[in-house]
Amino acid sequence: MNGWLILLIVLAVAGGVAWLIARKSKAGGSGSGGEALQGEFERLGISPGRANFNPAYAATSPSGVRVRSVAQVSSAALMELDAAVEQIRRRYGRKYPRWTKALSAPEYSVLFIEPDGQIDEGTPLGAPTITVGGIESAGTVIANSRGGSPLVHIVLPHQGPAWQWLGYLHDSMYNEGEHFCQSQNDEAVFRSHLGTADVHPHVGPEWEPDQNMRAFLLRPRVPAVPVTMGCGMDPVTGGVDQEVEYAE
Repeated sequence: MNGWLILLIVLAVAGGVAWLIARKSKAGGSGSGGEALQGEFERLGISPGRANFNPAYAATSPSGVRVRSVAQVSSAALMELDAAVEQIRRRYGRKYPRWTKALSAPEYSVLFIEPDGQIDEGTPLGAPTITVGGIESAGTVIANSRGGSPLVHIVLPHQGPAWQWLGYLHDSMYNEGEHFCQSQNDEAVFRSHLGTADVHPHVGPEWEPDQNMRAFLLRPRVPAVPVTMGCGMDPVTGGVDQEVEYAE
């Protein structure tokens, strides 16, 4: 696993309660799923033109993550999505043994959109970013409460055609997935990781059941260099928060 540790505000939902609707309600209301998604993008300041998904690039990862994209997604990238979900399953399954939702790949949906920026300082240099609520981010989560299945989607910048920052992709997927997993299982845990408390990983390597993997992930690292990066909208206040990425 790559050495950088991404600390991001990653949950951005419309109206402050869309994540709760997605967790507790069935799809309903007027409008198609596509229309609802475009509305959510607009609410977050993401131009709908950056999310013109090409049906030819729709894919399913080997373990079942559903993917829509504006660019072709490499097989290596799909495997990183699976690896991140598997990491969530291992760690959260161990810390919260009674949780049953968002612990398998088919429950996850990923939308790869056009990036509108890149990391100019820090690690990984040149990796793509998206602007959410006016702040640069490695990704976000949106809730589509009016249609489509699943209702919650992880939104990440695509890396086509090279897909060279796979460790960055893995960490972004894991971080966004943490919020998704929490929101599907325990509202109190979910809310406890909002705002300034949103420091990833929420459930870290110490919860790895494999001793060798845990030792590797907890290995000493060089001092971190702060890089302004993460962002999101607090679903409680509706305000846009900013956090820091710490890169090796």
